[in-house]
Amino acid sequence: VTAYFNKPQFKPLKYLHENLSKATQSYELAISKNYDYVAGRQAVRLSVISKSKDRYSYVYWFDSDDHIILRTDTLNGQGELIERFVLTSLTLKQPAEYSIENTINLASIESVLYHNESNEGVKQAKIDWLPANFWIFSIQSVYDKSQTLLYKHLLLTDGFASVDIYLGQSGREAKLTRGQQLDAFHVFKHVLGEKKVSVEGRLPYETLKKIGLNIVLKNSHD
Repeated sequence: VTAYFNKPQFKPLKYLHENLSKATQSYELAISKNYDYVAGRQAVRLSVISKSKDRYSYVYWFDSDDHIILRTDTLNGQGELIERFVLTSLTLKQPAEYSIENTINLASIESVLYHNESNEGVKQAKIDWLPANFWIFSIQSVYDKSQTLLYKHLLLTDGFASVDIYLGQSGREAKLTRGQQLDAFHVFKHVLGEKKVSVEGRLPYETLKKIGLNIVLKNSHD
């Protein structure tokens, strides 16, 4: 059995660092001049503040020596705290040597093939509205081992925040949320003709809903 692991992994802080001109269209960035202490370690604070209320703001505390994220606060459009991740203690150890073949039974993994496409790859649907400065970052067709199309996956971003759209006959079930709120992560599910649509991401639910309701199926002759 062959397993394919080329599903796109969008890393917001890495992309922000490498593409500041894009991210700063939607966010204001600030680094504190003073040190804080988190988990007993000296930390630098980075604020990524949204310029609009249709997405969230974030405040990160990084270990000043090892650059590990020690704390993350997520704020809504009113500046209210809606989610916090914080380490209470931190011990760094040398990573143990291991082989992925010894830790994963490849024969037990169901085959899923992710086929990358250009932005012209989704011809059966269009999105009539997106939040300002969002664009399509990647498109994939996802097939099972019998080469049956499971769904199309669109990854959208504004250079920092990201949204996943799954469009297909089978759709994609959100294992944790089941279409409900989970702190700052939301899922909007919608049936569009014979297609199931799932719009998922760390954006306000109303923003995801508006994106989902503005997905329009095209006729084959369009």
